[in-house]
Amino acid sequence: MKLYLKVSALVAVLAMGTAFASADTIFSSSATTSFYGVITSPTTPPPGPYPAPTDFTIGAPAATATLNANGVWDNPFAGSEWVGAAASFGPGSALSNPAFGYYLYGEQLTTSGTLTSLQVMADDTVSIWLNGTNIITPGMLGTDTHCSDNAPSCTFNLEGVFGGSLTVNPGDMLWFVVEQAGTGPVGGTGDPSGLDYTGSIVPEPNSLMLLGTGLLSSAGLLLRRKRA
Repeated sequence: MKLYLKVSALVAVLAMGTAFASADTIFSSSATTSFYGVITSPTTPPPGPYPAPTDFTIGAPAATATLNANGVWDNPFAGSEWVGAAASFGPGSALSNPAFGYYLYGEQLTTSGTLTSLQVMADDTVSIWLNGTNIITPGMLGTDTHCSDNAPSCTFNLEGVFGGSLTVNPGDMLWFVVEQAGTGPVGGTGDPSGLDYTGSIVPEPNSLMLLGTGLLSSAGLLLRRKRA
């Protein structure tokens, strides 16, 4: 009996360890995040009051650029990078303001499981969609403690945190609609735009259950051989 309990405990530990080891981390970087387009009409985007990915004319994904926080924004989350549609979008006196509007970024997911966490910073503010579902709404410009309040800084609270559970599959799209409102002239300096995020996808419970069942069966065979 003691041997059985020990084997059962070992199986549980192995199953839990496999679950954590298999968790997939998603993060912003020039290698994982693509730029898909911009709507340069920030006052009345179609259909309003805030654009969805379906409002954009989405063509082939374009490369994103890694941006330097430059002591203005918070440092990126561990493993991620501040990204934008062009290297000149980051903060710095020699860089130019991007055109005002809504910039669409996306990451195509490659694993099955459950999206359990997602945290994001953005300048000026951001709305996040998983396929057709809005999972994080944008901050109100100038009325909250989000990144958009003290242009061009993003050093206060996170723009948004998702702490739910949504099923994801390979090929699903995680969309980020970043608003660039700006207070200075386009092409001037002082109003950068950027995006930084990180999140976790854990394996499907069914897959873990099958793994645990297989481990338990193996343990049972070993126990029977031991008794024999």
